[in-house]
Amino acid sequence: MSDWFLPALTGIALAVGIAGYRTARAALQAAHASDRRSLRASILEGQACRRVRDDTREYALRVSLTNDSGVPCTIASTILRVTYRTRANFLGAVDLPPEDTKITDTKGATGNALELSLPLIQGQTTQGWLFFRTTNVIPRHCRVDDYTLILTCDAGRRVLVDASLPAMLADDTDGTGPATWGWD
Repeated sequence: MSDWFLPALTGIALAVGIAGYRTARAALQAAHASDRRSLRASILEGQACRRVRDDTREYALRVSLTNDSGVPCTIASTILRVTYRTRANFLGAVDLPPEDTKITDTKGATGNALELSLPLIQGQTTQGWLFFRTTNVIPRHCRVDDYTLILTCDAGRRVLVDASLPAMLADDTDGTGPATWGWD
């Protein structure tokens, strides 16, 4: 073989290696860019109303939604997950769909219900109220542990937001309960 063949082959191998490295690095950067949260949500205010006589619980959450992605985003579904603990220390949860209209018993929830079917364009922020109601689903004499708002985008991405505001937890109770809470 001639003395130019080995250096030429080494140069080609080096060029292919550099091209492969650049392609892998570009793919990794694109994957990290697509991992960026497309929807940012936060709870601005929340209220709970507990009526013991008919075992009704009503919730109002004022939320702020911001689309951080480069494409329009529409909220496909919204759920409020209420997690509770019974006196026997069993953990349970119930998923509540939003109500279409404003619940009248929530004190101070002034403003419009949030229209979730409208697409959020890039960088757009919207605020509004979400209303939820349940009757005879959460057992009496239990303690509500937390609330989680679950938003699902039309692209399938789920966003979970902690909605456990102290005022809501305090309003959603039958009372303080005995000192032996959870011992039975």
